[in-house]
Amino acid sequence: MMRLLWGLLVLFALACKVKFDESMPFYCEDDGDCGGDGYLCTQPPDGSSSYCCKDEGFDLANDPKNCGRCGFACPEGKRCANAKCS
Repeated sequence: MMRLLWGLLVLFALACKVKFDESMPFYCEDDGDCGGDGYLCTQPPDGSSSYCCKDEGFDLANDPKNCGRCGFACPEGKRCANAKCS
C-alpha cells in the first residue's frame, strides 16, 4: 500500500507544471524559480525586480516590441535603445 501511495505521489509530481498568467509578472531570483518550459528569470536593464519571461530570443535592450522587459512595446514611431523607448 505504501508503494502505491509513493508511486501516485511521484506521478503527480511529474505531471505538475507551472502555468503563469502572462498578464501579471512572476518575480524570481533565478531561472529555477520560473518552472522551466522556456521561462527564464529576466533582469530588466533598468534594475527593477527580476521576473519570469518566456525566452523567445528577445533582445530586451533593442527590441521595440519587448523593450527592457517582455511584452513592453515602444509607442509607434519610437525605437528601443539600451532598453528605453526614444
